[in-house]
Amino acid sequence: MVEIRALNSARQEASGIQMVLLAVWYWTSSHVSLTVAIFGALFMVFGALVLQGVNNVLAGMFGVWGFSFILLGLFFDILLRFIAAWQKRQASA
Repeated sequence: MVEIRALNSARQEASGIQMVLLAVWYWTSSHVSLTVAIFGALFMVFGALVLQGVNNVLAGMFGVWGFSFILLGLFFDILLRFIAAWQKRQASA
């Protein structure tokens, strides 16, 4: 549902490649925890594939940073779900 809203909003505001970039921006801003986790996974992939042959210490650091971002994304997801459940409970009371 959020993806459809993001695409429709982007269609109203721009066209062509700007529309696509705007839709991606709307989607990533509405899925903060998933975006942070994907960013962490990209850090891990970059460290494992690109930096492995160049500098092993830097590759390991990127792996640790990536795992930290994945944990941060998981924490954001749990926190946001907890807040949403609390708001539903408050609204129904």
